[in-house]
Amino acid sequence: MIARVPIILAFWCIGCATGYGPSGFGGGYSEIRLSARAWQVTFGGNGHTSQELAHSYALRRAAELTLASGYQAFYVAGETQNVHQTNFQQPVNCVSNGPYTNCYGGHVSTINRPTARLDITMVTGLEAAQAPPGYLVYDARMILAQIPPE
Repeated sequence: MIARVPIILAFWCIGCATGYGPSGFGGGYSEIRLSARAWQVTFGGNGHTSQELAHSYALRRAAELTLASGYQAFYVAGETQNVHQTNFQQPVNCVSNGPYTNCYGGHVSTINRPTARLDITMVTGLEAAQAPPGYLVYDARMILAQIPPE
């Protein structure tokens, strides 16, 4: 019975959207430090993750990095959103019973896995207040309050 628990848990989570956490088998976030004030943040989801959720989780990770680096806000200097499609075709199986043959299968399933990448630049509270017109500056604490790590 104990050996079955991990298998049951694995099948239970297959129908779940990618949770918020570091990149792993089912997706998650990763980051690359570009400079003292800049990061490239990526969140990749699985087939149950919406593009909007992938983008929100990338924003959340950007906010965490901003606060951990001693800044209060950030702006997105560049952004890319992609969806990787994978098609799976079920094999066709035929069963003959005398003069009759029944075939089943052959269905194609498409899995869409979204990815959101943000190139962010972190700024102080004073720099955020003095941002030029047209710049959307995100308050890191506000982002964390609005996007829970579900």
